[in-house]
Amino acid sequence: MKAFCSLTIFEISRMLAPMLIAIAAAAAVMGTYQGEIQAGSFTLHLVLTVTAGGEGKLRVPEQGNVELPIAQVTQDGSKIAFAIPSIGARYTGELKGDTINGTWEQGGKSMPVAFKRTETPLALRRPQEPQPPFPYDEEQVRYRGPAGLLAGTFSHPHGKGPFPAILLITGSGPQNRDEEIFGHKPFKLLADVLTRRGVAVLRVDDRGVGASEGDPRVATSADFAEDARAGVAYLRARAEVDPNRVGLLGHSEGGVIAPMLCATDPRIAFEVLLAGPGVNGGDLIARQARDLMARSGMPAAQLAGNAKAQDEVIKLVRTIKDPEALKEQIKAVLRPLAREDGHGHALLTPAEVDQQAEAAASPWFRYFVNYDPASTLARVKAPTLALNGDLDLQVPADQNLKAIAKANPAITTRVLPHLNHLFQTAKTGLPAEYATIEETMAPVALDAIAAWVVLQAKP
Repeated sequence: MKAFCSLTIFEISRMLAPMLIAIAAAAAVMGTYQGEIQAGSFTLHLVLTVTAGGEGKLRVPEQGNVELPIAQVTQDGSKIAFAIPSIGARYTGELKGDTINGTWEQGGKSMPVAFKRTETPLALRRPQEPQPPFPYDEEQVRYRGPAGLLAGTFSHPHGKGPFPAILLITGSGPQNRDEEIFGHKPFKLLADVLTRRGVAVLRVDDRGVGASEGDPRVATSADFAEDARAGVAYLRARAEVDPNRVGLLGHSEGGVIAPMLCATDPRIAFEVLLAGPGVNGGDLIARQARDLMARSGMPAAQLAGNAKAQDEVIKLVRTIKDPEALKEQIKAVLRPLAREDGHGHALLTPAEVDQQAEAAASPWFRYFVNYDPASTLARVKAPTLALNGDLDLQVPADQNLKAIAKANPAITTRVLPHLNHLFQTAKTGLPAEYATIEETMAPVALDAIAAWVVLQAKP
């Protein structure tokens, strides 16, 4: 996800940078500890392990559970401190029994964080994640894209085929081939479900992610569409694939990209839009921000002030062409949000004002805010299924499915009850739930997608 004005703009993707922590501590600190930290509306769990010699590691289960090396901790009696230069963070605390109570400082903000010793640190359960052996063939592949080599996983049923095939297109932000988020791997699950049903699947690391080349910082949705076009060409060249039965599945921003291909390539056989936008990007962001803040319980006065600033920023992005001038104008709009109220609280820090201005002046954001998918959707001729969950707060179903149907009445639209933006069975739809829900995708969504794709993929 990208953050803007303390708000989530689109697919969330990474709330904290990877933590490379250095530590060297006394024997009294040795052990495994677990703490929590707030990153926007998300609660992230920190599992800290200190071993003999003061070495150790830290992992964040919601961010892939990768073990990150630890380097230097200082200890003065019961006082514990460590710094994290790579992300500009510092932790200071006091060891009392089995708990380190202290303060986490990062980005101009501080918050209390307690690390409690544990013998059973958190390990997120993801029971739907496919596990080998698989009843199909799977191959790691690379092929040429417009910005360099792209890497992915190609799975297909046993045998020579030719089989129908589908390209999976990720949402916004840097995404790997599994569209991994908070330990969930929805594209790995979708690939497994569809390949078992007789459809070959290609899922790909975004440019600049994993084993794929390219710089995503200078790319827009239109550039990512060309990456997807290269994936379609690769599938059509595979001997196992029927080139006349190649379709697309796009999630979130991927639901913007898929119609771009479909409207310009009459050979695309079908497409599935999962939480795909149907309205102008700026309008979507404005609605998304209001829904997320309101559902999170933000006071009405703050809600109104933040919404006003959001609207002003979007207007600036739509009118100012020079990126540097745009940054300065955005900072002027956002600085009031960094002023403390009578209780010492502010919506943003000065550092976050600069970060948000930088993000809003990026090529991706400027393109997205100005892009209206309606005319592209109107040119789509291939059979198309558009699905949304009624608890989706990032791409609201009522706003976007209505717009999609209006742009192209031939598109089949369907709302799935109780599902969020990731198509998980949810209670509130807030992104804070994503990591805590064990379900990666609801069976009703998986069944709806697979049944429709198999039907459209018939010779």
